Amino acid sequence: APRDAASLSISIAEPNLKFIHVDVMHYGVVLSQGGALLREHASNILPGLSELVARDSTDNALRVSVMHMLAEIVHGACATHDDATAIAAMLQPKVRGLLAALAKLGRLPFADVKHAALHLLEALGARPWALPALCDTPGLLDQLLDAEVAAAEDLEDRQWRYSVLRAILSCEGAEGIVGARTVRLF
Repeated sequence: APRDAASLSISIAEPNLKFIHVDVMHYGVVLSQGGALLREHASNILPGLSELVARDSTDNALRVSVMHMLAEIVHGACATHDDATAIAAMLQPKVRGLLAALAKLGRLPFADVKHAALHLLEALGARPWALPALCDTPGLLDQLLDAEVAAAEDLEDRQWRYSVLRAILSCEGAEGIVGARTVRLF
């Protein structure tokens, strides 16, 4: 059993331990001391988490947990401005691969996977450091703006989709990044 926060940065080889490990990290992140824990170990934790989301072999239940946790981290639920800056610096090199994976996962017919992907897209779409990569991800904006797909979705799917679009529009400098024409389509 882990005795201290340093054990969170270890590599996980056993598939069954991954769920426990991610749940422990998620719990630590949302605790009042979670910011300090994340600050201390983020450089070891965040790259591995983003890789788990992007890796095709990752179990969907684990992927869903990781996407929700990353969304909470990116939203900055327990982070100061300095924490948010540090998190951005650690995730920015991985953001293009992560967004490509999220675009793919957002099209899956599994509601839990799709909603977790949209939750993380919402968090990333509200961040000026991630928005250019989001806009450059092939087909992602088209996927979010597709009226035919939106009309066929259930209410929860549409709510998640529109929360991503609202986050993008609320992002500082969105019109300059997304383009005035696309903003009018929103």
